[in-house]
Amino acid sequence: MIQLAEAIATGPFSTVVELVATGAKREAQLLEIGSNLANVPEVTAGSIASYADGKAGQDPLRVGTAVRARGLQPHIHLTCVNRDRVAMRQTLREMRALGLFNVFALTGHPGPGPDSTTDFDSMQLTEMIAQIRAKEGTPFHISVAVSPFRYTREDCLNQYLRLERKVAAGANLAITRPGWDARKFAELKRYVDDRGLGIPLLGNVHVLSRRAAEQMSTGISPALIEVLRKESDAPDGGLQTRLERAAKTLAVLKGLGYAGAYIAGTSAAEQITEILHRAREFEGDWQRCAADLQFGEPGGFYLDAPAMAAPRAAGATAAQSAPSQS
Repeated sequence: MIQLAEAIATGPFSTVVELVATGAKREAQLLEIGSNLANVPEVTAGSIASYADGKAGQDPLRVGTAVRARGLQPHIHLTCVNRDRVAMRQTLREMRALGLFNVFALTGHPGPGPDSTTDFDSMQLTEMIAQIRAKEGTPFHISVAVSPFRYTREDCLNQYLRLERKVAAGANLAITRPGWDARKFAELKRYVDDRGLGIPLLGNVHVLSRRAAEQMSTGISPALIEVLRKESDAPDGGLQTRLERAAKTLAVLKGLGYAGAYIAGTSAAEQITEILHRAREFEGDWQRCAADLQFGEPGGFYLDAPAMAAPRAAGATAAQSAPSQS
């Protein structure tokens, strides 16, 4: 079983699929999903998320260990919700004992109840894991989140500054939050290259349904919601068009030079296989696909006006100066 770090380093393109271990799913269902994903050759890892809508689900360490036994490389979400530093260190010791080294360091979103809290955030968690890695020699591979899909100057630059700080703290891989704006995907890649951050990127390819879009509080363009509503009138509820959009997004990420894709919104092996197959067909025409992924914010802030230029060669001069902390 190839390790995630090795797959990212050797390329050319890695695919990680999110497996949400909610309390609503029986463990047997999750293991069947994991087994099916392990049989898709292009799938590098399964990203085990246990929180959905602020509610804790099944133990991601137990699920991760079980799916690994079925041939799927686990990538474990660690959130700071309801954990203090002592509890987090204990979790990391358990991961070390189990040989689970792929960590997705997230702040997480506290639930609605008074007992749901966060004592620290993903930046501090990244620093903690990196310190343990250096001190104890545990080969943790740290993924962190970044959202280029911010449309005010302050929010956008703060996201990129925060990414730089996470890289400096020891992050190995950056995964974007969900977004459907090819211009922002391109902007992030240019920024990382121009700043010489040296961190590979996975773009979030979210198979978004109308219902899920309407439940998201932020980050969804009204234009996209309207498109999804129209598509949902199709006999299949819009499934085929959703998979097609995901395949185009994946092709765009390849064209922009991303290290891979993080597929969310489905973990069904047959749907993942279809997305990957269609993406290969779109690869030669990825810039035209990008024209179909323009669900940003009208009048929103972008770092660089040229949207779809090919990835810059190594050593290109930065077009933007470093953002100052606000």
